[in-house]
Amino acid sequence: MNKHVKVQADRYRNPGRFYEKQKSLIDKSNPSVLAKNLPSAYAALILKNKFPSAKKILCIGCRNDIEILSFQKMGFDASGIDVNQSEFKCIEQVDAHVLHEHYSEDSFDLVYASHSLEHMHDVNSVLKGIKKISRFGAWLTLPYDNRPSKLHPSILQIMKDKNFNPMQDNDASK
Repeated sequence: MNKHVKVQADRYRNPGRFYEKQKSLIDKSNPSVLAKNLPSAYAALILKNKFPSAKKILCIGCRNDIEILSFQKMGFDASGIDVNQSEFKCIEQVDAHVLHEHYSEDSFDLVYASHSLEHMHDVNSVLKGIKKISRFGAWLTLPYDNRPSKLHPSILQIMKDKNFNPMQDNDASK
């Protein structure tokens, strides 16, 4: 097992020292305070403001329930998937390459994949699956690093290499 795979596996078994603090914030804070202190809650608040008609959201690649709980706190009907087995009830073990086998067509208004598509071996099949399970007019959001690294290449570059033409929104406040 290479070092990176072992580190990732350890992160799934032990959510980390900040998990309890984040969980406490979600339980105790109102949405605006939460958004100032937790990146996933900030993303949820931005998406709620940008897409007010979106109700049902699928989060792809969530290691723990913080992302799901953040979206739920902001009023979304949120569920999550991860390729690894999770101890959290709100996260199903589903390989994103076969989404269409687990969800029916027109299931989601919004699909959120933060730092996960760049780790998929076949981005085309994942994106096609997302299209199948998304309602007409649904939104796909792909937060990514604007400074790619070895472990997190630019999702925009990956999609361009696969002949997708993503829209880039540099100003999340609009």
